[in-house]
Amino acid sequence: MACIVPRGLVKESELDSFAREVVEFCLARLAYFKAPGYVALCERLPLTPTEKIQRAQLKELARTRLEAGTCLDMRSMKRRTAVTS
Repeated sequence: MACIVPRGLVKESELDSFAREVVEFCLARLAYFKAPGYVALCERLPLTPTEKIQRAQLKELARTRLEAGTCLDMRSMKRRTAVTS
């Protein structure tokens, strides 16, 4: 899952295309298994006083977003096609 804090305002009608761009970007630059299957837009990430990401709270945030269904399921983009030769 990718938890993203967008720089600008993302409209409801643009959420799917925004998530699709994120996954396409990751698939082009990362290993297949590292690209996110889910994309969640967040207002802010949980940070420590020294501005580091609190990973335990981020995992909890991702889990609650997944359970609540407030993230976009992009796993269909990651389906591999059979290679025939």
